[in-house]
Amino acid sequence: MRTRATTVITAISAAAALLVAPTAALANEGAPATKTAESSSESAQLRAAIRAADGTGFPWRQWDVEIVVGCYPGHAAAGRCPWGTYDPSSNKVYVGKKAFASQQRLEYVVSHEMGHAWQKQTGWEESSKHVAKWGPTGKDGREKAADCIAAALGKPMAIKWSCPADARRHMAKLMGR
Repeated sequence: MRTRATTVITAISAAAALLVAPTAALANEGAPATKTAESSSESAQLRAAIRAADGTGFPWRQWDVEIVVGCYPGHAAAGRCPWGTYDPSSNKVYVGKKAFASQQRLEYVVSHEMGHAWQKQTGWEESSKHVAKWGPTGKDGREKAADCIAAALGKPMAIKWSCPADARRHMAKLMGR
């Protein structure tokens, strides 16, 4: 025979069990398990991006650069997500999901975007002037200079422009390497 106290304790125990260890049905509803899997994947990607940033030799932490796995919000709103983006106003490097297709691509993207952070530290126009003799100037010159920086760091990946060897050496010298 159950007393009222036993019934209350049993009900509280059952409720507590649901809070501590959800049933399989609750665990498989999708959102929490998926969110955990995405968080775990993003966490691994962030660690990989940080290792790649550390591999550049740049003091990016001292520069207060933040690495974000995902698409730069302005690009996402436009329906596109490049491999990487550096936002000088927030000092964030965005590493898009497609950058993780291979280790070579990830290292190139992070080196290129950290190159933009280096450009900010040393002056945007200054770095684009240094590749002007090879053709590109202005914004295009900054992009080409970032490609040369990645190449000088040993992470070349000729996507839009293959940095000439003498330009690569020049950028390496500017970076003190």
